[in-house]
Amino acid sequence: MLRRSKLERSRNVTSVEEQLTAATRSISTVEDNHSIEYSTNNTSYEGGNVMKRRKVTDSTIQTPTEDQAKVCHEEMRDGFADMPLEILFEKFIYLEPIDLLRLARTTKAFRNILMHQPTARKFWKQARLNLGVPECPEDLSEPQYANLAFDDHCHYCLASNAILVVWLSRVRCCTRCGYEAFIPTGRVSSDVRSVVPYTTELPPGSNKAGTNAPYQKMYCLESAKCLSKAFLQLSTGERKQWQADRAEELKKREEHAAKFQTWQLQRASQQRLEEARLERERYDAIVLRLTALGWGDEIKVMDQYILRNHYQVHQPKPLTESVWTDIKHILVELMEEVKAERLERLHCAVVRKRCSVMTEIYKNFVASQPLHTVIPGFTDVVLMDPFRTIIEDTPVDEEVTEENFNIAETELPDLAKDWRHARDAELLSMLHASPSVGSGSALDSLHLATTLFKCKHVGQPVSYPRILVHEHATPAWDYSDNRPGSLLKSVPRKPWNYGGSLITFDEVAHHYAKTVLQVCGFDPETTTSEDMQRAKPWVECTKCFTAKSGRRVMRWDSAIQHGAGAHPYTGLPSESLTFKLLDERATAKALHKEMRYMRDHFTDTTHRDWCCVRCKMRGYFTEIQTHLTEQHGVDNPEEPTDYTEHLDSSTFSPMLWLKI
Repeated sequence: MLRRSKLERSRNVTSVEEQLTAATRSISTVEDNHSIEYSTNNTSYEGGNVMKRRKVTDSTIQTPTEDQAKVCHEEMRDGFADMPLEILFEKFIYLEPIDLLRLARTTKAFRNILMHQPTARKFWKQARLNLGVPECPEDLSEPQYANLAFDDHCHYCLASNAILVVWLSRVRCCTRCGYEAFIPTGRVSSDVRSVVPYTTELPPGSNKAGTNAPYQKMYCLESAKCLSKAFLQLSTGERKQWQADRAEELKKREEHAAKFQTWQLQRASQQRLEEARLERERYDAIVLRLTALGWGDEIKVMDQYILRNHYQVHQPKPLTESVWTDIKHILVELMEEVKAERLERLHCAVVRKRCSVMTEIYKNFVASQPLHTVIPGFTDVVLMDPFRTIIEDTPVDEEVTEENFNIAETELPDLAKDWRHARDAELLSMLHASPSVGSGSALDSLHLATTLFKCKHVGQPVSYPRILVHEHATPAWDYSDNRPGSLLKSVPRKPWNYGGSLITFDEVAHHYAKTVLQVCGFDPETTTSEDMQRAKPWVECTKCFTAKSGRRVMRWDSAIQHGAGAHPYTGLPSESLTFKLLDERATAKALHKEMRYMRDHFTDTTHRDWCCVRCKMRGYFTEIQTHLTEQHGVDNPEEPTDYTEHLDSSTFSPMLWLKI
C-alpha cells in the first residue's frame, strides 16, 4: 500500500511538471531572451563585461547534502502534486517579487514558466505592484529588476547580506567587492568621468588604490574601461553627441534610483510602524496573561522598560498560545526577580531612614564620652544586635523614632566596652600569630611602641590604640564591593577590619622599631607608644650622607618607615641601615627646619587631624574652627580647651637633609 502511494505521488508530480513544460512550449518555443542566469546576473553599463568573479569556495556556498535535497524536493512535490495549473497561476499574482525569484529556483519547470517573458510578465508586474515598487527600468527585465532590488547576494562573489545596491551600474555587491569594482575619481579619465556610473554609498574600508575615505564618489571600473574604449573609437565630431546621449541615459538611471530609494524609505517607515504595532500588541497580550496569573499590581509599579524590552517581549510577532506556553516560565521568573529587587529597594530605603534616626543617637553618645575614648564606628554600632533588630526586623510599614532605641541606648556603653574587648582580642591574636612576637604576649603588649600594624589602604605603620579608630580601618564602600543585606547597603562605611583582611601585624616595622628604640636609649620590651610620643627623639641614618646635602635626619617614627621601606639614596638593602641619635644642638636645628618645611608644604586640607573637644567632631583645622563658632558659639577657639588633635591624627614628619 505504501509503495503504491509513493508510485501514485510520483506520477502526479511528473504530470504537473509535464503540464508546466507543455504550457510553456504551447505559448512559445523561443526561450526568453531576458531571463536571468543566476551565475551571471550582472548587467554592465554600455555593454561592457563585468568584473571577473572571485573564486567561490566551499566555505562561501554551503551545498545541501543529498538527503537534505531529497527531503526538500519531496516536501515541495507533496504541496504541488495535485494542484491544477490555474490555481498555481492564481497564487502567483499574490506573491512578492522575491517569492517569485525563489520559486523560480526550485525546479526547471517553474523556472521555464516564470522566466518566459510573454507568460510570466503579468506575474512579475503584479508582484511588483503588490509592494508599490516603481516601474521596471527599460534596460532590465522584470526578473532582473527583482533580483537586483530584493535578492541579498553579491553579484560578484555570491556572498549573502550584500546590502549595497548601485543602481547606476545595475549591481549589488558586498563592501569587499565594492572596493574592488569601484575606483576613486583620480583613476577615471576626465573625458568620460561625467557619464560613468558611480556610487557614494561605500562604507569605510580600503581598496587597492590606497584610499579609505568613506562615502566619497567611486566609479565603476568596468564601465569606465568600456566607455573610455568606446570614446576613443569615435571621431572628434561624434564624441560630443555620444557624451550627451550617455549623460541622458545616466540621468534616467539617477532619476529611477531616486524614486526607488524614496519607495524604500516609505516602506521602511511602514515596516517600522507595523513592527511597533505588533510589538505593542504582543506586550499587551503578555500583560493580560501575567495579570491573570496575579502579577497585575507588580506590573503597575515596576519600571515598564524592563518588561517591554525583555527579549521575549520585544518582538514584532503575534503571541500565540504555543509561544506563551514556551515563554511563560521565563516571564514569571522575571516578575519574581523584579518583585524581589523592588522589595529590597523598599527595605533599603526604610533602613536608611531608620539609620538616620540612629545617627543622632550615636552623635549624642560620642559627645558624652571623655576625650580620646575609643568608640566603635557608626557601622559597628548599628550592626550590634539591639540596634540591628530594631532597624531590620521592625515591619516596613511601622515608623521608627528615637523612642524605639531608648532601651538599646541604655545598653550602648556596655556594648562599646564589649566591642573594645573583642577588637583587642583580635589584635592580640595577630601578635600571637607573629613569629617575632609569639603566643606569650599579654594584652599590655598592644601598648608597646614596637607593636605596629599596617592597613591595607595606607603604608604607614599604625600603633595601638590608634588602630582602633583609624579612618582607613573603616573605609568607605567601593562600587565593586558586594554588600550583603539591606543594612550594609544603607551605611556609608565598612565595619572595622571588614572581612578580617584590612589590618595585619607589621613584621618589618616591628623589627626596625626595636632597632630605633635601642638607638634612642629606650627598652623595646617596656617602652610604650605614649612614652615615645612624649620624647619625640630625632635620629640620623648613617648610610644617607652626601657632601652636598649633608645628613639625613628624621623623627623616630619616620625612621621606622625609612628602614621598613626601600632605600632610594644608596640602593642598600634595608637590613644594612643603621641609625644614630642626634644631640640637642642637631635636634634644635632639625626642629627649626621641620617647622619651615611643614609651613611651606602642608595646607589645612592635608589631614583631618583635629577634633572638637565638645562634640568630638573630626575635621580639618579651619573646618573645626568654623564648627566651634557656628555650632558652639566659640568666637576665638583655643587649643586644647576647644579643640585638640584627634586620636587618629597623622604622625607624619618629614625626613630632612641637615648640615651639622
